[in-house]
Amino acid sequence: MKPNLVYVLYGSDRFTRDEQVRGLKRRMLAEPTGEYNLSELFGGDIGLGDVRAHADALPFMADRRLVIVHGLLGRLAGASKPAARRGKSARTRATATPVRDNDALEALLDYLPLIPPSTALVLVEDALDPAIVAGRLPPERAHIHAYDRPRPGDLGRWIERRAKHHGGKLEAAAVRQLAQLAPDDLGLLDGEICKLVTYADGRAVTPDDVELLSVTPEVTIFGLLD
Repeated sequence: MKPNLVYVLYGSDRFTRDEQVRGLKRRMLAEPTGEYNLSELFGGDIGLGDVRAHADALPFMADRRLVIVHGLLGRLAGASKPAARRGKSARTRATATPVRDNDALEALLDYLPLIPPSTALVLVEDALDPAIVAGRLPPERAHIHAYDRPRPGDLGRWIERRAKHHGGKLEAAAVRQLAQLAPDDLGLLDGEICKLVTYADGRAVTPDDVELLSVTPEVTIFGLLD
């Protein structure tokens, strides 16, 4: 995490994107006064004033601050719905309709080059045209990264990488079996991989392990109840 840098992290693979955000937060919290120099903003009612209040503040007994803003840039650009505050229901989020706000968007983009050298700003979005930011910041000031869900043909390699991340490995047949689950939430699939690697305890995960521990497409709710 570098100060004087704007991170734009966006895309449909929320699991990997949010994992990167958590990594940035862990690095800040590992600092002696990290908890006082970390701000995270959610909600459809946040605006440039809220961002500036946190980003313009001097670091507390440190050299840098980290400010994470969820959903603001995409909302102003009309690319996504507002990011709900923690505790808000999915129904509340679903009622919001994306509307472009050109004046507010321009004000935010005009501010990005003015962020203090001690602040790293992270803009987290579900959907976004990256050119909106790329054209307003020099390349050395912007870190723009897209996180796209793996295509069906790439899901097997994704599973293998996550198994390696958790310190294990899977037999090819087990990878194919897990890939058939294809959940909408990759976090759930990663949880299954972690569970299987832990159960295997150093050996390769087999199809029998998957059948024993994971809910496959053939398993019905009635079978689970039985």
